[in-house]
Amino acid sequence: MALDFSAVLTGLFGQMIVDGTLPSLVSQLVSIIKDSTLGYVINVPELTFAANQVNNQLLTKPFQVFAIVAMGYYLICFSLTWLANKLEERIARKRRNTDPQAEQVAQAMLLRRAES
Repeated sequence: MALDFSAVLTGLFGQMIVDGTLPSLVSQLVSIIKDSTLGYVINVPELTFAANQVNNQLLTKPFQVFAIVAMGYYLICFSLTWLANKLEERIARKRRNTDPQAEQVAQAMLLRRAES
């Protein structure tokens, strides 16, 4: 079974790139949402503006409205952190269970392709 060079690149290296970078990207997204000025400028004013609109309509329960907004913000950050941890666990489990013989075959295919 012969694979062309583009199939090897997308199949083998593409998966390695995704497995290596996806947890880091999700972790960086969580950091942007929680810690950075960009996350603060975009998320917090929008959430508080929506809470103020709801609060203006209810006029009696500002604590409950802002508590719901805070829980929503927490759930967003918590779920993204959980997703990053699960991705890291999945990729670590996959790396432990890799077949060394399959890696040797893939390297031999690349060398054969490079020689021709």
